[in-house]
Amino acid sequence: MNNNRTLNTMLFIYVGLIFTFIFAPIIFSIIFSFNSQRFPTIPLGSFSTEWYVKILNDPDVWEAALNSLIVSTSTAVIATILGFCTAYSDYRYNFRFKGPYLALILLPPTIPLIIMALAMLAWLSWIGASGQLWSVIIAHSVLT
Repeated sequence: MNNNRTLNTMLFIYVGLIFTFIFAPIIFSIIFSFNSQRFPTIPLGSFSTEWYVKILNDPDVWEAALNSLIVSTSTAVIATILGFCTAYSDYRYNFRFKGPYLALILLPPTIPLIIMALAMLAWLSWIGASGQLWSVIIAHSVLT
């Protein structure tokens, strides 16, 4: 019983250290974002929301936020429809070349995400479509 308590304590400390390692930079970034000085310094300067005012008044930030909303919504809808159709056809129908069809559908999850993303970027650049909103939606749909 005592050994189990020691193990639980050690695991609790281990998980706490991992959470601290992960979330400390986020917490410090939030704290330093309210600093009046340009670079993070200790001690902090005065409390200021100057950086938030600047970023909220920047039209490029609003355009990027709108693009992100369009891409995320479109990707969610497209990936859901494609996933449903694939699962339905796999479950409901037996057809010729079903094995290769499923292999093709299940190929993206087997390739590491960064390699697939770089390959798609290279291909979209080669056809002159990289950076366009529709190509980003297609790439995210395939990678999702």
